[in-house]
Amino acid sequence: MAPVSDIVVEAVAPAIVPTPAPVIEEAPTAAARPVVNGHANGSAVDLDAVLRAAGLELASTDPEKLRLAQQEAAKIVVPARVPRERKPLPPLSTEPLIQVETQR
Repeated sequence: MAPVSDIVVEAVAPAIVPTPAPVIEEAPTAAARPVVNGHANGSAVDLDAVLRAAGLELASTDPEKLRLAQQEAAKIVVPARVPRERKPLPPLSTEPLIQVETQR
């Protein structure tokens, strides 16, 4: 038999069984917008139809003209800002002050 001093006793922590988190289903809110054609805001075709029905026309920029305008704008060199020269300050008077009566 083994001597008592050679026996090692280890404490075993109890097993922690994870509990499943409760599932919370969110109710749709009044502010939720329906998804139309896979886009949150609808498609451009729907937008054109709505605008035409309102008597409006969607203005769009020609991509080629935009590219040319951006290239021309990149060529323009903005001149460096030249700060204005300040007027020289008048000389400070060193003579004594004189009190002047302004009431009669």
